[in-house]
Amino acid sequence: DINYTLREIEEDINCALRENEENINYVSQKNEENVDFALQINRENVTCALRENEENVICALRENEENAICALRENEENINYTLQENEENDSYVLKNEQISFFNFFRLNNCRYYTCC
Repeated sequence: DINYTLREIEEDINCALRENEENINYVSQKNEENVDFALQINRENVTCALRENEENVICALRENEENAICALRENEENINYTLQENEENDSYVLKNEQISFFNFFRLNNCRYYTCC
């Protein structure tokens, strides 16, 4: 019977459409769950990366500060050492000048007096 066959075909089509709609809804729901899960993982990864980045920045700043303090200390030590060397050199130059002056004075006196 043609009517029966048409009715069966219509029922099969309606059944297939319902199954298709159910499959679409299921896939949409799974996609939504997967997107939510992926977003959550992404948020956690971003939060973790930001925390690590902050820790690295703090660590780098601390190292920079320590290096700067160390460099300033070394610079101060070098300045003090240089000042001390300069002071010693000035003292040495002053002694040499005194000796030179004394020798000059002696030589000049020897020219005037024959008692050398």
